[in-house]
Amino acid sequence: MATPGGIGVYLTSGPSPARVNERPWRGVYHHWGGQPDDLGAELIKRARLFKGNLGGLVRQVIDSAPRGWSSLAQQTQLDDDGSTAGPDDTGNIAYAYVFDVGARRLDCFATHADANGEFIGAVTFDAQGAATPPQFEVVEPPSPLLAPQVLPSWTPSTPENAAFRASVRARVERDCAAAGLTVRAFVDAVALGLSETLFHAAWGKRAPAPLTRVIVPGDRVAWSVLIGSLEVLYPPAGSRRSLRTKLSGEELGVFLTPENDSAELDVRRSVVTAHLGEGAKTAYDILISALPASDWLYAFLDLARGLMVPELEQGAAAGSTELPWRVFTHADGRVWAIRSAKGRYILRLGARDDDPVFRERPSAQPEREVDQLIKEQLRDGFVPAPDEPV
Repeated sequence: MATPGGIGVYLTSGPSPARVNERPWRGVYHHWGGQPDDLGAELIKRARLFKGNLGGLVRQVIDSAPRGWSSLAQQTQLDDDGSTAGPDDTGNIAYAYVFDVGARRLDCFATHADANGEFIGAVTFDAQGAATPPQFEVVEPPSPLLAPQVLPSWTPSTPENAAFRASVRARVERDCAAAGLTVRAFVDAVALGLSETLFHAAWGKRAPAPLTRVIVPGDRVAWSVLIGSLEVLYPPAGSRRSLRTKLSGEELGVFLTPENDSAELDVRRSVVTAHLGEGAKTAYDILISALPASDWLYAFLDLARGLMVPELEQGAAAGSTELPWRVFTHADGRVWAIRSAKGRYILRLGARDDDPVFRERPSAQPEREVDQLIKEQLRDGFVPAPDEPV
């Protein structure tokens, strides 16, 4: 998809305006690659090639191409009178670059759908055309996609999500205790591996990327968790999009950066823990045994987030209105569990040490319905599990 821009020149010299339409200028439309690191960089390069003759540069890029450009870098002009660009004509461009010949300056404005024509950066040229700074150091408000509302709380969206988090936490605690680790030490170790994986990934044209935060795509409401100095924003349970997976079930994560680059990254557990060195195998074994294979990254981020928000929903918040699980097993290996809560009952299909599926059902008489369902399961060959309360 094209990112169109506009190339213009002020009619009079003066200071940089706060908005693109606050001073009169004339210009032409530019179709491809209108971003500051593309068209902006090309204009800076040409000022150097013109050895500071900004008037000559304006004649080349504006006066000699009245119909506008398909690509200035490729020297391809548009063949017909299409879109235009001017102070009150920025609806079809994402960025505007306006020369002030007298002040020896090039101003940049954001005119895309998430902006309001605001000034976002400038470079000045010396007598030989060298730019200061050498490229646009753009300070631009992020688009709404990159500025989701961050939830400060840890309120569960459903009892199923609360139970799932509690089961993950319980498995991690079990396996960490067996390995002689605290949960905090395990989370810190995996967080280091994840941070290194993200920092050293090839993000678009940047390798490694100058990351400050990454976003797991999903709803624009997100939870925030710090992975070292890296902030990861990810959607809460109930508004998540499944990550792409390989045939093996391991994940390829789709992430966005503050620069609006997106990339599909290999975040298999073996790849993440490979950055750890000593202790990598222990962390990997716990990830395999305690976290689900599908969407393990969400489960891990939830676990890390839970350590940031103690006393909330990580198992302790299952609440006094929910009774213990009543667990039953079948000779064919199936595990079925149920418990009642206020106004509902919850089914758990699968063992707590695996990746169980939860089903919640509203009920006016949950205890009575639970007893009836248990009788049906007993008739089908299920028996009470010996290691959990019945």
